[in-house]
Parts: sequence; C-alpha cells; structure tokens
Amino acid sequence: MNLADWLVPLVVALLTWWLTRSTTDRAIDKQFKAQAEERLYAERVKRVRLLRGLLAEIDENLAAHPVSKEGKPSPGRREVPYVREMWAQAKGEIGALPDSIIRALHNAYAEATVVNALIARTPAEGPAAEIHFMMFIDGRTDASLGFPLARTELQKWFELESMPVSPGPSRRPLFQRLSRRG
Repeated sequence: MNLADWLVPLVVALLTWWLTRSTTDRAIDKQFKAQAEERLYAERVKRVRLLRGLLAEIDENLAAHPVSKEGKPSPGRREVPYVREMWAQAKGEIGALPDSIIRALHNAYAEATVVNALIARTPAEGPAAEIHFMMFIDGRTDASLGFPLARTELQKWFELESMPVSPGPSRRPLFQRLSRRG
C-alpha cells in the first residue's frame, strides 16, 4: 500500500469536514444574529406602540382637563377622572427611557391618582364639592399641570428615536432620492 493511497483521501476528508463545519457555524451564527435582531426590533416596536398609546392617553387627559395660559388648572370638568389604562400597561415598560421622562410620567400619574381618589370621594355637586376641591387645589397642584411636561418629554424622545443616523443625502426619504435620478 502506497502512502498517497490513504493520505490523499484522509486530507480530502479532513478538508471537507473543516469546510462544512466552518460554513455551518457561520450559517448558525448568522441565523442567531438575525433572530436576536428580530427580537430586539419586535421589543422596540412593542415599546414604541405602548408609548404612543401613552402619549394619546396624555393628550386625552389634557383635553379633558385643560390648563390655562397662566399654568393654572381650568375650572370645570372636575368630575371627570383621569384616564389611566395605558399607564397601567406602560409603567412596567418604561425602565429603558431617560430619567427625565420616567420622573415626569410618574409625577403626572401620581397626581392623577390622587385627583381620581378625590373625585371619587367628593360630593357630586353643591358648595361642599367646590370647597372640598378648592382645599385640595390650594394644598397641591392639579395633575393636569404634570401632563404637559410628561407630554413634552415623551415627544422629545420620539423625535430623537425617529432621527436618521446616517449623515448626508441618505437622510432624504427614498422617494425623493429616486425621483431626482429620473
């Protein structure tokens, strides 16, 4: 038996095994990276949808409880409680946001909780209701004063998140770039 008779097939087999393994490893790594990116994207989409819902809820609360130009709560509509459904869903998901947004949201919704409790205990109408509410307003701010700040902070975050990262002409939308080639 000649040395070349068994060495060549052995080298070919080892080379084939090595190439197959490295190609398979690269394919598996690529698949894991793609799945991780999909997971991160899905989490980001979920968080953005949740925060957009929260922003809509803040707008609803501001519409129901307007603030005057002087920054004082407007009279009337005091019997309408603040809406808090999206906050119940979102408060566990806001940990990745900047501290200023978290603080503004917590402050606004903490005041909303207090006002909602006050609305639930206040007599429906009459002088007792007015006195009860005015004593509360004198002692602390209305929740509608915290919502504009929370809305501003959240809006800033949305603007920063949607900013394109790449510099130069690629910042233009695709349809504008394609229309100029014509």
